[in-house]
Amino acid sequence: MPFLLPLLLQDGFGWTPVEAGLMVMWVFVGNFAIKPVTTPLLRALGFRPLIAASSAGLAATMVACALVTPATPAWAIAGIFLLSGVFRSVGFTGYNTLQFADVPAEQMNGASTLSSTVTQLANGLGVALAAVCVRAVDATAGYRFALLIMAVVAVLSTAALLRLPPGAAEHVRRPVPTRPVEPEAAPR
Repeated sequence: MPFLLPLLLQDGFGWTPVEAGLMVMWVFVGNFAIKPVTTPLLRALGFRPLIAASSAGLAATMVACALVTPATPAWAIAGIFLLSGVFRSVGFTGYNTLQFADVPAEQMNGASTLSSTVTQLANGLGVALAAVCVRAVDATAGYRFALLIMAVVAVLSTAALLRLPPGAAEHVRRPVPTRPVEPEAAPR
């Protein structure tokens, strides 16, 4: 999305880089605005339902972005971008928490390194796929096509999620409460 949206607005709609950048900022406003609510949502709903909903919402906002035209009001584009950021943030937080749920502390360093590497690889492959889609079709239609393909990828990502057991990472979602430590009696 951060690759496609500025290009759609600049190359497809003729916006200046500043105008496009200010509009794409709404994606990141959505990312940050939802963060305080993400953990309570994960605890209340669980990983599978929340990530599935965020994937569906992300796919819907990608389709909405593909339908945006130069005549679409700026407030509507900003709203779509904001929602896109919300859904992305919730999904990423859920997946990132889930991937480390069962990793023992002594293996966390290696798991973190592997996760960062896979994330960078996936980002690069996503940009490459989007670029191929844009080049496969001319002008603004190429960006629309790429956004629709990305929406399909977002929906397909749910397939792996649905293979998880229903109670996956339940120990992270609802940690077992620990007994409070009794304070030592002060000497008299």
